[in-house]
Amino acid sequence: MAVVASAPGKVLMTGGYLILERPNAGIVLSTNARFYAIVKPLYEDLKPDRLDITILGCNEFYSYRNQIEARGLPLSPDSLASLPPFTSITFNAEESSEQKRKPEVAKTGLGSSAAMTTAVVAALLHYLGVVKLSLENSSLPGDQVSKELDVVHIIAQTAHCIAQGKVGSSFDVSSAVYGSQKYIRFSPEVLSSAQDIARGLSIQEVIGDVLKANWDHKRTNFQLPPMMSL
Repeated sequence: MAVVASAPGKVLMTGGYLILERPNAGIVLSTNARFYAIVKPLYEDLKPDRLDITILGCNEFYSYRNQIEARGLPLSPDSLASLPPFTSITFNAEESSEQKRKPEVAKTGLGSSAAMTTAVVAALLHYLGVVKLSLENSSLPGDQVSKELDVVHIIAQTAHCIAQGKVGSSFDVSSAVYGSQKYIRFSPEVLSSAQDIARGLSIQEVIGDVLKANWDHKRTNFQLPPMMSL
């Protein structure tokens, strides 16, 4: 059975670089642009432990200027909306060699890597039975839902740190998990073991450490006033 999970992008409204220092807070809004991760067995009857993972991202995460101009359209939100959903990013024209083509990755700043990482982590954890993130969560007690999301948050922050090779501001992953919020980041030392993975620490040790760590971030739900949109 396939599992589908999604996570939104973000826009940091206030805080800027100040949020890198505790206890400065930032206000971050989640977007309707989302990444989707689909996890299913690669060979369901033969080897169900081998997984097929499909990742799809909304067009708003990347620049499609070349495609829009090629269609003779103005550079506007309506032109972007006219493109097929999940349009593939184009390849750089200067890389003509078939062996060395590089995807164009002009981003729009909506937190694509954080949203993608969170969607994949959520789908995998749900597929493996570590957390329960289906629509049925609406019938679960609020504390239970929060605990499930907390696990996704910890693992997603860890995976994002390992992928980037550093501890970032972390608000983009937090927004991808919990949505719009007022956010104060956690102490970077929480992910010290994740940074040690390059020095030979096993992934099992890293996960054990981060799950037991003191995650001292703070978040408060936030939303725009009624009838206001961006």
